[in-house]
Amino acid sequence: NMFSKFKKLKSLDLQQNEISKIESEAFFGLNKLTTLLLQHNQIKVLTEEVFIYTPLLSYLRLYDNPWHCTCEIETLISMLQIPRNRNLGNYAKCESPQEQKNKKLRQIKSEQLCNEEEKEQLDPKPQVSGRPPVIKPEVDSTFCHNYVFPIQTLDCKRKELKKVPNNIPPDIVKLDLSYNKINQLRP
Repeated sequence: NMFSKFKKLKSLDLQQNEISKIESEAFFGLNKLTTLLLQHNQIKVLTEEVFIYTPLLSYLRLYDNPWHCTCEIETLISMLQIPRNRNLGNYAKCESPQEQKNKKLRQIKSEQLCNEEEKEQLDPKPQVSGRPPVIKPEVDSTFCHNYVFPIQTLDCKRKELKKVPNNIPPDIVKLDLSYNKINQLRP
């Protein structure tokens, strides 16, 4: 798993990338994660399932993604509307379909997204058509800056990375991968 070895990771910054797909176990093992920044990407669909492995998540940014507000994101919308999740997903708005455009995810009623027939027809796995190509070359974290004070931080900001580096130190507490070209998060 891409992030599972980072047992101490509390903050993960993935903003300003090209992420369009996040697989259900992408954040497996990040049980200390409190902050996840996913704004300014290309995410259209996401389910609550992705966040099962981040029980301490208290700050989540999802805005400036082209959210496709249909039955597929009903579980995400329900999760965002739980009162204790008041700092999760604020300001994220629907891009499509037209009748949901510019509505905040936190304010949409799930019955507006899908009826019972649609729920039954919904494939539990996301559509794979139009899936971005998997990039094979290894990415090295030596291009990044490693800081030890005040907390163990790996700064990989603006490094033109197309995927998450493989050799990130396992004791890292803060990981900044913002402003890159990452387009997919895989387990």
